[in-house]
Amino acid sequence: MVYNAAGGSGTIVCTLFYGLDYTWNFKLGEGGCQNDVARSMSIQAATQYTVIQIFDGLYGDMNYSWATVKVKQAITGATVISSFETTTSQTAYDQLYYSRSGSALNGGVSFFKVNAFT
Repeated sequence: MVYNAAGGSGTIVCTLFYGLDYTWNFKLGEGGCQNDVARSMSIQAATQYTVIQIFDGLYGDMNYSWATVKVKQAITGATVISSFETTTSQTAYDQLYYSRSGSALNGGVSFFKVNAFT
């Protein structure tokens, strides 16, 4: 689930379901998501080695801010990513945040990508 406030709180912006590899363009409303609103998310389930990428730039443009979440061990219950604008290492995942061109990722998400490992 993707939220409009930090800490996996506030209004649910959208709920994304995925198979192996999937992308959502928030600007086009894919997945029922709103552009430039998301600030946090919760991962309900993910296999080890799944990679989630969150972008400010359309189509994964890395000239704008972006973040990568790499799942280190299977996630089977709600795991909250409190902010997209942080770099952290947790038991279940590593998160890397890249600030580019002065663009904000929290409240600026336009594109979302998941590469699931099975």
